[in-house]
Amino acid sequence: MTPLAAVREQLRLGTPLRDFPRRTGLSSDVLNAALDHLRYTGELTTTPLAGCPAQGCGGCASARACALRGPVALRLQLVHG
Repeated sequence: MTPLAAVREQLRLGTPLRDFPRRTGLSSDVLNAALDHLRYTGELTTTPLAGCPAQGCGGCASARACALRGPVALRLQLVHG
């Protein structure tokens, strides 16, 4: 199975990202490259879980008072076409 196929399969299964290396045998660099490729090609979408604006904190009216400073949890979803 190719790295992209392995990552797609784990996404389909709903595997938490922290478990991808163990389940696929891929390094974090290869996993990140695969996820970046899937996002770039439009096969994968990312959505903030906390209702954050798509443009990030810079476009948010609550940026100064927000408790979500730092990394924001994302929902990863394969686009079925």
